[in-house]
Amino acid sequence: VEMNLISYTSLIDVHTRSGQVKEAKRLFTEMRSEGIEPNVVTYSTLLKGFCSEGNMNEAASTFREMLDRGLSADTVTFNTLLDGCAKNDHFELADMLLREMKRRDVRKSHVTISIMIKLASKRIDLDGAFEATRGEGASLPSLDAQVAKALVQACFHAKQPLRALSVLEEMCHWPGQPQPDDALLSKLVLGLATSGHRSEAVDLAILHLQSGKGTASLSALTLKQLLQKLRPGEDLYRSLKGAISAAGMKLPH
Repeated sequence: VEMNLISYTSLIDVHTRSGQVKEAKRLFTEMRSEGIEPNVVTYSTLLKGFCSEGNMNEAASTFREMLDRGLSADTVTFNTLLDGCAKNDHFELADMLLREMKRRDVRKSHVTISIMIKLASKRIDLDGAFEATRGEGASLPSLDAQVAKALVQACFHAKQPLRALSVLEEMCHWPGQPQPDDALLSKLVLGLATSGHRSEAVDLAILHLQSGKGTASLSALTLKQLLQKLRPGEDLYRSLKGAISAAGMKLPH
C-alpha cells in the first residue's frame, strides 16, 4: 500500500495513543525521507506523544522545527504543549510558550486558562492563578465551571480554603457569567468541610438550597457527604438537615 500524508499521520496517531512514541517518531522520520512533508496535524500528533511521556525537550525542539518550517501553531497545539509543561513542571518552557502565543496572536481558550491556573498553582502562586482569569478585556475567552473548579483546587492546594469562596464572586464578572455546577459546588463545600471550615460549607450549601438552585446545582449525594462530615447532634447538622427537608430533597441511602 502506497503511503501518503494521511496514512502516515494516522499511523503516528495510533502509536502515540498506545504509548509507542519511539515508533511514532520513526514513522515521522520515515515519511520525511520518502519526501512526504508533515503538516500541522502530524506535528501536533507527535507533540502530544512527547508530552504524554514527559519528554518536553523533544517536544520543544519539534515544535520549534514546525515553526521554522513556516507552519502555524493553533490554540490546540499550544494547549498540548502547555499541558505537558504543567504535568512535568517545565515552567520556563511554559512561560516561553505563553509569550510565543501572545506574539503570534493565538487566542487563548478556556482550556488554556485552566492550564495556566494549574501552572500557577504548582508554583504556589495563587494570585497568578486568579490573574489568569482577568485582565484580557474583550479577548478573554468564555470561561466555564471547569475553569472555576481549577481555581478552587488552586486555593485548596495553596492552603487558602476560604479564598476558594471568592471564586463564586469571580464567576459573576466572567464573560457569559457561567453558573456553578454540582462538581464545582461539591469541591467547594466538601473541601471547606474537610479543611476545618464546616460552618462556611454548611452556609454555602444552605444558600443554594434556599435560593432554589439546590436541585439543579448541588446534588443529593454531595449533601449526604457533607452531612457525614458533621456530628448529628450539632446545630450545623440540624440546620443543613432542615434546609434539605425544606427544599424537598431526598438523600440517597
